[in-house]
Amino acid sequence: MGSSNSSGARDAYGNHLQEGDYVECTTDGVASSFTELGKVTAISSDHIKFEFPIFGTYVYNQDEIRQWGIRRVITDYGGSKLQVNQCVELWGGYEGIISAINETLVTVRLTSRDWNQTVRTLTQHDVKAARLQICGALRGTSRKCTPDGCL
Repeated sequence: MGSSNSSGARDAYGNHLQEGDYVECTTDGVASSFTELGKVTAISSDHIKFEFPIFGTYVYNQDEIRQWGIRRVITDYGGSKLQVNQCVELWGGYEGIISAINETLVTVRLTSRDWNQTVRTLTQHDVKAARLQICGALRGTSRKCTPDGCL
């Protein structure tokens, strides 16, 4: 298998895949019953090689990728899947909350002072460069307002 970042490799949902991308399985089955993420380690013209920490290495063609519902996901700097309402910290001490995410972009609303902008939309490459890390999560019912302010 050779390295190819400009190949036609795609996940089950049509998103481009590149070496280093993280993926999850979205269909019912052994792999999807766990929340483990896999990583694209090599791409050839007709197969993609994935490394799953618990399950090991698998080589799939496009039909098998569709069968398992393999989907690209965006992860933080350490490889954990990003989700809406997670609290994150970026290099330089900036903090924010993930307000939107899809397979290619994540939007972070900064809660700390930023002289450039209060909302940043990042690609996976941008996430790695910013060293974005999950530092917590908000629950929809955990906030409430009192006469002294919001908790």
